[in-house]
Formats: sequence, C-alpha cells, structure tokens
Amino acid sequence: MHAVAAEHQKSRAEHPLQTTAPLQSPLETIEAMATPRANEEEPVELVAKGTLHKKRGGLGRHTYGVRSSPYVRRYFELTSDGVLSYWDESERRKGGEPRNSLNLLASRAVLSVVSTTSGGGAPAERVLAIAHEQGGARWKLAADSDEARDAWRRALEPYCRASAPRPSADVRAVVPDLPPDLTATRRKALTRSSVATGDRGSTIVALTTFSFVVSVISAIVCSGGAFSVAVLALVHGYALVVLTRRGALDPKQQTSVVKVAEDDSLPPLPEGIDTASEKKGRPVAGTTIARSEFDVTGGGPPATWSRAPGSTFRVRQVGYKHHGKKAVSEEAFYECVSVDLFDTSSRVPCLADKVELPAPERVSPDSDIPSLFIVVAHIPSETGPMSVGPDADGHGYQMCIAFQLTERTVKDLSMLKDGGNCEREASLKLLKRWCSVAPEEPFQERKEFGRFKVLAQVRNIDDVSIPSFAKRYNGKPALIRKTGMLYRCGPSCSYLNMDINVHGFGFMARSGLQSIFRDFQDFILSVGFTVESRSDEELPECILGCFDLNHVDYNAAVPWE
Repeated sequence: MHAVAAEHQKSRAEHPLQTTAPLQSPLETIEAMATPRANEEEPVELVAKGTLHKKRGGLGRHTYGVRSSPYVRRYFELTSDGVLSYWDESERRKGGEPRNSLNLLASRAVLSVVSTTSGGGAPAERVLAIAHEQGGARWKLAADSDEARDAWRRALEPYCRASAPRPSADVRAVVPDLPPDLTATRRKALTRSSVATGDRGSTIVALTTFSFVVSVISAIVCSGGAFSVAVLALVHGYALVVLTRRGALDPKQQTSVVKVAEDDSLPPLPEGIDTASEKKGRPVAGTTIARSEFDVTGGGPPATWSRAPGSTFRVRQVGYKHHGKKAVSEEAFYECVSVDLFDTSSRVPCLADKVELPAPERVSPDSDIPSLFIVVAHIPSETGPMSVGPDADGHGYQMCIAFQLTERTVKDLSMLKDGGNCEREASLKLLKRWCSVAPEEPFQERKEFGRFKVLAQVRNIDDVSIPSFAKRYNGKPALIRKTGMLYRCGPSCSYLNMDINVHGFGFMARSGLQSIFRDFQDFILSVGFTVESRSDEELPECILGCFDLNHVDYNAAVPWE
C-alpha cells in the first residue's frame, strides 16, 4: 500500500489518471485495462488510480459559500472487482483505510456525464455522475481536464449499467435478462452475481417495529396491563421469525448486467442547447432526447423516444357504463414531435413558453383546437412529506412533450367545420369543448378540466423489477384534477400547455413512483393522454396523443439554467 501511494505522489503532477499499465499517449483510452474478468477466482487488480474532485455528501454539499467549493479533492482507486474507493490524500499516503467505497456491480451503478449548474462551485462544466442503489446521493466527480474525465469514464463504463449518453440504431434495448443474440451487436454482456441486502427486508422490519410500538402504546392507554404488552411482544416476535424463515429478511441474490461498448464511434446526444439559439438563452425542444422509429417487438434504441400508435391503449367504448368494456383506440388526434427531460431545482411554470418549440407542420382548421399541444410533467426526485398541497414544489425532473395535429385529424376537423361527419366525431367534439372551456374553468369547479387522463404502461414489465402491488396499476388511467394547470401560451395563445405536478400527488402515489423510479432506465414505457368520455354521446374515447420512452435515464437529464 505504501509503495502505491509513493508511486502516486511521484507521478500525480504528470498524469491526472494512472493505470497499472503505461499508455502510449495520455489521451488514449483504457478500455482494455477496464474490462471486468468473468472468472471470480482471479486476484483483484488495480485498474485505475488518480485524483478527482468529489462533491461532498450529506450536509457538506450545502456548504458552498462557507467553503470555497462543495467539491473536495480525493484520491481514487478502481479495482478489477468493480469497487471504487477514495481517500483523503494525506490518509492514502499513510496507508489508511478509504473514507468510502462503492461496489459498482452490486449497487447496479449507472454512469453518466452531466452538466453542472452555474454558480454551483464545480471545478468543471461537465462532471461524472454515478447513481447507485447503495443508499445516499449520486457520486459527482469532477476532473482537472476533459481528457482526464473521459479517461475515468472509459475506465468506469464496463462496471456500470448502460446509461443514456450514446444511443445507436443497432444497439438492442437494455433489459436485465439479455437474449443470446445480443452478442451480434456492438455491445457485450457480462453477468455478475453479487449479494446485496434488499430493501424489502429493511422495510418489513421497520413496519413491524412501528406496528409493535403503536400496539404497546395502545395497550397501555387502554389499561391492558403487562399481560397485554407481553402477548403483543410474542406475536410480533413470531411474525419476524416466520418472515426470516421464508427468506423475506435475507439478502437477495441479484444479477448485474454490464454493457461494454466495443468502440467509441456511437454518435453523442446533443447538449440540449442549440448553438444557433444560445444568444436567445432558450433550450430547443427535441435536443435532449433523441428520436427513434417505433418498434412493435420491444422498444427502440436506449435513451430515445418513439411515436407510439393510438392502438397501444385500450379506451372506453359506447355503453361503457353498462358493460365496462374497453377496446383499442383509434388513431391519436396528435402525434409526438419532441420529448425533453430537464433537471430542475424547483418547478418551472409554463416551461413550454421558455423553450424553442417546433413549428407545427399543419394548421388547425378549428380555432378552439390548437395546432400544438404541450404536456409538461413535474416529477419529484424524492417522495417528500406525507401531506402536501396541489402546489407542492421541490427538486425534480420536468419532462416536456410536444404534440402536433395529425394529417387525419386536420381532415376530420375540416369535414366537421363544413357540416360533414367523420368516424371520430363524438370524441373530437368533446376535445373541442374541453379545449375551449377547461382553460377558463374556475379552480373550485373543474368539471371539464378534471376529464384529462394519463395512461402509462411498462411494456416490458415482466423483465424489470417492479413490486407486485405496482404491477396491478400498469396501464391504469389517472385523472388529473387538482394537480394540473392548463395554460394558453405562445404567440396569440396559439397552443395549450398542460402542466401536471406530481409533487402534489398523494403520499401513496408518490411512494409507489419512487419505488420504481430507480429502475426507470430499464423501462420501455408507453405514455398516453386522453380526455375522458362519460356519456354515450361522447363515446368512444380516443387517445389525444402518445409516445414511448425507451430506456431513458433520468440521471442524464439536462440541468435547467
């Protein structure tokens, strides 16, 4: 250990990142050194070492202004078993134990390169972010140069799960259980088994302990006496024994699938700010998540969105009140033209007004139905307090989806305007009424506004880790009432902007979302919107607009400036 520290002290000034084998050029990558070994019996070797600036965790991350920066310089080592450790430089020279270590494989780490917010005290504009399931916040690591950052990224990539920086049309969707033919693509799969304590056991212990404490207090208050308390203790102790024997409290065997890019030629995503619009200071819609063609067999390339057909969703049919039957929807009224994801410190109201939206290809023949329809979802990064109001706020992610009228919808609206009929007449008339009435409806009433529904279904639900109780709600619609706002935005109020504030959802709904949010990058998620039809005169329903998200990683969200 002392020899390694001495070697590091001698060469740190020359190379920001050192490996166990010399490189011909400081700009060369170290993919060969960083490839994990499939044989668990091989000795652990040092893959990379060097100094990085790590953002402090806990209360330390809020000390900017008291300290010179929330980022502190640490000495890092990455070993061939996928463990990333760091030390204080002085402690490393003494051969001390690391301050902290992260098993990238066992914690199912996700690596991404993210932009830092202005004024945040980071020593670089773009830093490495490592999301993990070990507990605690993401590790954010800044290097002294872009070359050093990229070298560390290449060293870490083989031990991390696939993230969102480089979509490619010939890369299969990333799922926990990979098909054998994946080896024919430009990515390799390495399966490692690791033991990690599951969240399920700790949750059961916490709930059982809480239940026992409440029961004891109730017994004392109700004058149950010592006998009642003893009986309660025996019952709860027996429950813990049963759960332990059934394996609910045991560490769960998990499988980590690591993807290694065979070359570095995959095209990068745009940065989110178009160079031609930098003077305006407005992000350009469609530049944070790439588009791919819809794949009915199982999703497009990772980190992309696709136009999904309206038939993806089942909607209400005539006579629904009597038989409760649903059938696949007709073609959606709108088609998706852009999807963007931003990392925001707080909600940005009417975000679409602050983004360069695409010009619609078609103009609506009906003044009440806009050519563009925008949906902005405010998604919290944590569950938050139990009781919140509809205007709750906090750090999170804002997804901005832009829709334009389809060619068929424009033709149908023209026919209705001329006094004709069309197949979707009932649902189009309902949409016209909703678009004209809902934006002006008082908050206390919201009879028409409250018809707006969101439908979300995970297409690969059997391949991802979702709690069994959550699977029952897959594809179930959710009405947006108090937690939504509908604005008329743009020049001459030319489009509608629907804001959905998930921060204001009920505690159980937010908890359920957070329980599956960490695996969001594993999902092929279909999302649709519609206006709820209630009477037979308004049926059958028709999807307003829909799209697919293909393994989109929220860690790669573009910071909102």
